[in-house]
Amino acid sequence: MKQSSNTTPQAQKILKKHGLKEINNAVFLRSDPETLKDLILIQDYITYGYPTKAIVNELIRKRGFLNKDNQRMPLMNNALIEELLGAANIICVEDIVASLWKCSEPEMNFEAVKKVLWPI
Repeated sequence: MKQSSNTTPQAQKILKKHGLKEINNAVFLRSDPETLKDLILIQDYITYGYPTKAIVNELIRKRGFLNKDNQRMPLMNNALIEELLGAANIICVEDIVASLWKCSEPEMNFEAVKKVLWPI
């Protein structure tokens, strides 16, 4: 997200809806018609595109934290990852990266990972 001091109320609402609350936040979104429509409306305030696997890996490893009981936990412990995401067969950081990068296979993994990740 770029500087947003002069945003319209509609743009502010869309930014908050997608979890972009401050400058330098990043969020992973599924590419569907509704999301693309929102991105076009706020394109002056954001940078968006399709990330490479290397970018997803770097973002997760450098800025990724888990949300456990509303506490920010570092993404270092595979046991914690397995505890939170084991039901979705995600047991390590590499599985988190793969779930975000290939968000369509299987669809439930992408949503499960998004729920336990602290906002980036």
